[in-house]
Amino acid sequence: MRILLLAFLSIISTTITISAQGDYDFPDGLYGSFEDLKRNRAMSAMPFESRLIYNKSGISRYSITKEASYRKIRGVYCYVIDNHIYLNCGEYGKKGYFVRSHFSGRYIYFDDIIGRENFAFAHTGVTAAAVPSKVWGVVLDMRTGKTIKLSNRKVKKLLKDYPKLLRKYENSDKKNSEVKALIKELNDQF
Repeated sequence: MRILLLAFLSIISTTITISAQGDYDFPDGLYGSFEDLKRNRAMSAMPFESRLIYNKSGISRYSITKEASYRKIRGVYCYVIDNHIYLNCGEYGKKGYFVRSHFSGRYIYFDDIIGRENFAFAHTGVTAAAVPSKVWGVVLDMRTGKTIKLSNRKVKKLLKDYPKLLRKYENSDKKNSEVKALIKELNDQF
């Protein structure tokens, strides 16, 4: 009986944690790791400024500097301003900038332009200007801390336990806007 009670309490506490993760309220500040973000432990109150460094094709990239300075702050996993997470792109690609979240839930969603020059073409001698880039959806899984670039295979893997959403994806044009809408629907399942 005691084991059953402990198992029941464990399931309830897991359920509470999972459902509470949909109601994010992150304090503004700098976060050094995923664990810090998950536990709402911002770094010391270091004053910083977020600067827009790129804005094209609906994609915005940011950098952070010390307040009233152009000196970049290093060693930051992400930062939060007005409950929007700005994720360090070094988590899934090139380093040097941050991207802003569109919405949160179990999967926090970001968009970025990721060129193929970051992958196989880097060693072929083809210039970056000749290689097409594409807008990709990227999600941060708030249970595991993994950052996932939403390729066709990875979207199918995320949706495998949700047959209606998977069928919807397979019947779509697989455009970034459709994937974004499906991730939003997936978050509603939690």
